[in-house]
Amino acid sequence: MNFKVYKTLILSFCIIYLFILSGCKQDSSESNTNETTTTTQTQINNITYLKVISKYDGSYTGSNGNHGYIYRIGLAGYNFEDLKIEYNESKTFELNGIPGGFDNVNVSVSFRPDSTHIAHNNPAEIKCNFSKGETTTLTLASGGTLQVSY
Repeated sequence: MNFKVYKTLILSFCIIYLFILSGCKQDSSESNTNETTTTTQTQINNITYLKVISKYDGSYTGSNGNHGYIYRIGLAGYNFEDLKIEYNESKTFELNGIPGGFDNVNVSVSFRPDSTHIAHNNPAEIKCNFSKGETTTLTLASGGTLQVSY
């Protein structure tokens, strides 16, 4: 094979290779980036959140000034356990759909005045209406009752 033909083949191969690397990959990356961004934004807008705030202080139970805490939250399709949401703390939970729908969902919040006692009105329960893409906030009041806000 003569040197000129060899040189032409190498140059052609390099041009084709560069075209494939730069042209095709760049277009598909841009396309994938746009699709991912759109999908992520759509998923974020469809996620429903439950925020739980503890204002429960456990003081009425004689727990020697120790603040109470929330240790479990349950609702249809979800059971959040081993929690320790203490007085003046909050935690937000992501809900990806609720079996049976978003209306009149019974939410149960279990709480303790301290690590050795159980409150007499434990668990507290309330019916909530959730909305897709929105946050529903539950506050456990100092007396162990629940308040909902949207």
